[in-house]
Amino acid sequence: MHTQIHMIMDIIRKGVTQNGNTKPNEHKHGKYKDMYQLQTNFHNTDPQIMKLEHDDIICSTIRSLLNELDRWTVLNSLSLVNNIDEWAAYDNQDILCKDPPPARRNKSPRTIGTSQASVGSEAEGQHTLSDILSFCPKHLGELETPETIVLKVKAFLCNKLRNKPKVSLESPICSIANQIKIYRYTKISYTSCKDLSVQTDYLRTNPRFFGHPRYDFALLQHTPQEFWYAQLACVVAIKLDGSGATHLIAIAVPCNENPVTANSFTNRLSDRQLRLTRVRMRRGRNIATAVSVNSIVRGAVLVQDPACPYKDEYVVMDVLDPDFWLRHRMLVAQKQLRFTRLPF
Repeated sequence: MHTQIHMIMDIIRKGVTQNGNTKPNEHKHGKYKDMYQLQTNFHNTDPQIMKLEHDDIICSTIRSLLNELDRWTVLNSLSLVNNIDEWAAYDNQDILCKDPPPARRNKSPRTIGTSQASVGSEAEGQHTLSDILSFCPKHLGELETPETIVLKVKAFLCNKLRNKPKVSLESPICSIANQIKIYRYTKISYTSCKDLSVQTDYLRTNPRFFGHPRYDFALLQHTPQEFWYAQLACVVAIKLDGSGATHLIAIAVPCNENPVTANSFTNRLSDRQLRLTRVRMRRGRNIATAVSVNSIVRGAVLVQDPACPYKDEYVVMDVLDPDFWLRHRMLVAQKQLRFTRLPF
């Protein structure tokens, strides 16, 4: 109700009726007034106006989706896909009505990744595969060695390129000691399950993000029928000898083990009552794995359970946003989350 805002002036200007109505000729009701005067026969007008309002909403929805498609096309053109640091703030503006900043107009297009997954904030200096572990969380450095990380990255590349002849861990194609770049965050674009709009998550893998380490969690698609929650530890770009393609690889610690602790029954009961989903990170040594950046579906928020004595159990915050709620519930219903204690 907003009648009290302009009621006095309306009474002075136009008078007053018995029920205090201020006449349906103000701007707020202009659309319905036009519908009544121009598109009805003045008899039984309620169903006619409702039908016209329905058509108007459908047209507005189609137009908004077309605008979103245009915005997506512009944002993912070759000149805009990369350089996320410079374009993060510009991404939230109505760029269809703006020219690119002058600093970018005369630069040649540069793409690192795809429109679905791209990287930015390159670490300074030259790095080798043995340097990856120094950019990972401290707890991972206590459980892994640089040699195991190198073997996992090479094994991932060999598996990805298995159709090529003579590819093995010792083949020249895996001689990549001085051809890697390390990036500190990743831009993931995905289609929302709520309204099919294109959403974007920026995932950090930064040992010093404003003075503090930050390693975000994400939802990974391991196989077409299996999904994991995992903590991203490092993202590297590798360009193999004799190949023009750049392979984006993420070092991740999957949360794909069954949550079992000494007070498991108590936790299970409280999770069921509060309808929480609990996951557990891998334990022991050799816990990290190498995955493709393109396997990241979207970002996720997992909260560590302080009651767990091993500090490796997390509760999934599925109320983060509508898309995450719908996506998580769909995976739970289809039993595609591996070794997850479900809230029922």
